Amino acid sequence: MFIFVYIMIYVVIIMAVILSHIFTGRYMSHYATGIETHAKELLAFIEKAEKTGNWKLNKKQMRKFRNPQVLESFYRVSQELDRKKLEQFLEENTLELVELGRKMRNKSLRAYYAFVICKLQLKGKIAEQFTELVLYYLRTDSSVFCRENSLKALYSMGNAKSISEAFKYFHQKDIYHSEKLLTDGLLSYQGDFKKLSKVLVDDFEDYGQCCRIAVISYLFYRDEHDFDGYFMNYLKQDISMDERCGCLRLIGKQCSKSHEKLLIQTLESYKDKEDWEPAAVAASALGNYKDKLAIAALEGALESPNWYVRINSARALVASDVAVLDVKRILGGKDEYAKDALKYAISS
Repeated sequence: MFIFVYIMIYVVIIMAVILSHIFTGRYMSHYATGIETHAKELLAFIEKAEKTGNWKLNKKQMRKFRNPQVLESFYRVSQELDRKKLEQFLEENTLELVELGRKMRNKSLRAYYAFVICKLQLKGKIAEQFTELVLYYLRTDSSVFCRENSLKALYSMGNAKSISEAFKYFHQKDIYHSEKLLTDGLLSYQGDFKKLSKVLVDDFEDYGQCCRIAVISYLFYRDEHDFDGYFMNYLKQDISMDERCGCLRLIGKQCSKSHEKLLIQTLESYKDKEDWEPAAVAASALGNYKDKLAIAALEGALESPNWYVRINSARALVASDVAVLDVKRILGGKDEYAKDALKYAISS
């Protein structure tokens, strides 16, 4: 009896899976056909507009954009359409498209609309109008997908002030966003990087921690050092360990006497502490210096109780071409920590 019941349950489950695949396949096929149909309609409209000069969508046509299929067909057409034709279409319909976006309530649809705006690569007055919509999404939608796509739209439009405004809003509302995503987004910025960097540093202390870390990382990967003096002063404040290490990495990429002094002070202050990360970062950066002060500080750090500080110091000594006599002296000494770290660095 029990065996028969189990067999029947198994058969029902198998049938349910088969039917699910059949209906899902049909739905996806119908969805794809719908997108193609709407794309053809949009292309026909554009072709007619070229002849008549009337690029304005009527209310019925505009309402269709609330349909995900129509929105996706618009995205696909926009990526293949001649740029001049696309700009002409947008110039005539921007206000309506922005208003359409404001009236959207579905979070997934909003997120996709923000994605489409990002891919349109908007500039000038059209970009300004869509920027207001994107900032509206950031203020009113808690969805991570909508937030990320809205930020991508801001990066693509190249408006530095709007990005800073978004970062400030995150801090005001205690909103966390991935530092990695923020950094990658800033690096994808489609505008004047110098202007962006200045705006970000000017407003730096109005941002929350995640945005501050992203700005520091962005400057590091851009190899921008116009603001190193600002971040040297910022290190004097009571800041998070991630921010401190980020500032040290940024400053450590550019060699100067003031930078070297700061790195040596950091290495000596943190090499024996439980929060050893700044010492490890400073040790790595000091490998770019080949003078006696840096080498002496690195040698001293070989005695640190922390393995990462020791190994980074040893690698920095090898990178700084420390004299053979100094290597022999360390290897002949009594400090097993120092000897092990240096042997590991030489062999790796």
